[in-house]
Amino acid sequence: MASNNFTKAKEHAEEMWSAFSGLHDVQAKMDEMINMEWDSQIKRKDVKQTISPEPHNQFMGAKRLMSNTQPHINISAEMNGNIPPDDIEKMERFCHAVLYQSGRINGHPVNEEIVDSLLRYGISFTSVNDTQDLVEWQKDSIKKPSKARTYRNERLVKTTPFLIKPLNARKCACELGAMGLESFYYQADTTVAELISMYGVRKDWESKKPNEKIKYHEYFDLDVHFSWVEDSSTPLIGADTDGEHDLQVIPIEVQLGEGSNMSDDWKNKVHPFLYAVYKGELWERLNLELTVLYTSLFNVASNPTFKLMGVDPDEEINVDWSTIGGVIRLQEGQDFRIMERDVFNKDMMQGYALAEQMVSESGIYKQTLGEPLAAGTPFSSVALLSQAGRLPLSAPQRAGSWTFGSIFENILGRVRDGKRVRTVKGSSQLLELDPNIIPVDVSVDATIDVDMPQDKLQNANVASMVVDRGLASRAWARESLLNINQTEEMEKKIIKENITNVLLQEFATGNMERMITQKVMQQLQQQQMMEQQQMMAMQQQQMGQGMPMPMQDAQAIQEAKIAAAQQSEMQNRFADQFNPAMGGIPPLVGKGALPAQTPGQKPVSGEGDFMTAQEGEM
Repeated sequence: MASNNFTKAKEHAEEMWSAFSGLHDVQAKMDEMINMEWDSQIKRKDVKQTISPEPHNQFMGAKRLMSNTQPHINISAEMNGNIPPDDIEKMERFCHAVLYQSGRINGHPVNEEIVDSLLRYGISFTSVNDTQDLVEWQKDSIKKPSKARTYRNERLVKTTPFLIKPLNARKCACELGAMGLESFYYQADTTVAELISMYGVRKDWESKKPNEKIKYHEYFDLDVHFSWVEDSSTPLIGADTDGEHDLQVIPIEVQLGEGSNMSDDWKNKVHPFLYAVYKGELWERLNLELTVLYTSLFNVASNPTFKLMGVDPDEEINVDWSTIGGVIRLQEGQDFRIMERDVFNKDMMQGYALAEQMVSESGIYKQTLGEPLAAGTPFSSVALLSQAGRLPLSAPQRAGSWTFGSIFENILGRVRDGKRVRTVKGSSQLLELDPNIIPVDVSVDATIDVDMPQDKLQNANVASMVVDRGLASRAWARESLLNINQTEEMEKKIIKENITNVLLQEFATGNMERMITQKVMQQLQQQQMMEQQQMMAMQQQQMGQGMPMPMQDAQAIQEAKIAAAQQSEMQNRFADQFNPAMGGIPPLVGKGALPAQTPGQKPVSGEGDFMTAQEGEM
């Protein structure tokens, strides 16, 4: 027999589902436009159905802009009780790792799915489940799980402590109060195989086939949590505790995108990205225009190309092919001409252009998505279009940022409430998070940027300017302009790279000095051998003449030869410094002149005058 809480939960779920029915109808139309499924097609063989891709392109372009970068996580020390920078870095890296692993397990990046829901449906629902709970739900299975299923469950727990999973908004309903989410309801037609993956084998579907459809329900509020299948009197979750849960928050994050809370009706409270295109039936007009255009084009193109008018309709025309191109010889009363066609009249084309323009105005400008501008368009116009084109994305961007901030606050709060160390596999190491370092009411700021290449370059230039002029610290520039949150870690990497570069430079310099010294010594040895031979020859000559060689002359000769060897080595070392082909520069340029800009031009001095090369400097 169903408990009182279970019965109330099912009744409340039906009320929420009924309140969301109008919004679900609007969301179904969004899917039709994005998936290009036109349900008003004319069922005739001679009609060439042509569906406009405009809504699909608008949606995909906006989604690519918003999901181009990962969310930037920032935990402020000032807002969280002046916690140490090392603890902040641990929490931020932990959140990044959970987000990354959740995307790998779901088979799609989490940020793309949340952005997709906000743009497509105007609202997002995201579940944040403890992976240990997911494994616990399967312990009531009437059959022992297989080796592969057991391994997968164990691997899931070891990989990430929490699983972030975006939900299909068409299958969700909720109730929002003055302080946030009050209750949540999920309803979906799923398969028996998917239920076995979540709960193992239960009596309700033991005899069913794996691909057989079965309706699944789940209800959450601040007091109880139930899940059940259709026509079952016993819930899958909540049977032992009458639904009461021990969670400090509802593990569901709900965020509204475009719209207004001024309306009580959910279909008016939430406006998806393509809401104006749907309400104005602009997609229908585009499809109709394109269908008429291409149907007319096909019908006219299949008509005869020429027409012949004459007295006798069966009379054949005489064509003389003796000249290139041929000559048609007409009899008196005959007329041969090309059929005149007017397929795309100006009114039809104007109607199509008007509908296309309204679709573009309801979404984002095509130039923002990469459409080239006319030649000669000034850069200021391009920059203005790039900025203005992203204005329609401001509301979904803000909603997505709040969503991720709430998700990470949910995760960190549950780690602290669990009072045990949780581990997650990071990109290069296993990360541990101690609950004792997490503040009681942790606040997390996350940002989704609509970034373009020129924005990154501009931010880098601004960051360099404010740091060089002493207007802000490097840490602030990294966090606020470059979206580098782990500033301490980045500083360590920079210092490590600088030290490595210095050591490599010193190593290379030392090797060069040793090589030069070794080469000079070899030359000195060779010169000494030559000098000894010369000395011996001179001594033999002088002994023959009876005249000894002065010691001062011998020493002077030795010093002169050492100096000559060193000078020769230096000349060889810098032999290519004035050779541009070997990476050198001309002597005039080395003295401060500007290099020649075109072939045949001479270098220009710092004062702007052409300089005449001196002898030996060309």
